[in-house]
Amino acid sequence: MSHNADIKKSDASKRTFISLEHVLRFLAYGKNLGAPVESLLEFYNIDLRRNTSKPGYVPGHIWEMIIVVGIQWCKRNNDLLSGMEAAISLGNSFLGLWSFIAEKSDTLGKAIDVAVTYKKLHADTLDVVVQHQPGYLDIIITPSFKNAEAYAHASDFYLIQLDKFVKYSTGEARGVIESIHFQHAAPETPALFERYRAVFNCPIHFNAAENILRIHASALNLPLVSA
Repeated sequence: MSHNADIKKSDASKRTFISLEHVLRFLAYGKNLGAPVESLLEFYNIDLRRNTSKPGYVPGHIWEMIIVVGIQWCKRNNDLLSGMEAAISLGNSFLGLWSFIAEKSDTLGKAIDVAVTYKKLHADTLDVVVQHQPGYLDIIITPSFKNAEAYAHASDFYLIQLDKFVKYSTGEARGVIESIHFQHAAPETPALFERYRAVFNCPIHFNAAENILRIHASALNLPLVSA
């Protein structure tokens, strides 16, 4: 990987951020995988608190650099779906947040509204928009990353987290998620595509205009089993 070409800062004018706690969870996850986290951070001169005046948060462009380095390390170790693997492995660590959301909601639709509202307390490196379509509700996510690989793997991670949130909230109720849409291309091998199918268990579309988790409107009034 080119040290200068592939690790790019996001647009500094956006001043995005992510909670330090979230970043530390990912670094701990990397260590559990065997990644030499401290050595990589030192080699790429990555300082979690560089250019920040927001205590408890990491600047978005620093977070993007960490993700790019992590993706490259995973690829060298034959993990081509690192965003997906991280979402699956770190899923349980987010259940505290889901439980909090459930306490403030009584239906899936209200839980989604609360989740979007509280998202900015956690990070500003991801735009989340909820759109009502005839018969559907679309949750559209847009990572702020400039690096194409970081953008694609972040899309995997967050759509899987949303999928987990919906399934957790509704007790795996049938007929809730209509489809998943990814802006990035489909994986090159059938085996990798099957990983997506196994995770989502619904129609999956690649090369889409936006990253979308589409929910049937009829499911929005479902009671939360964890409320």
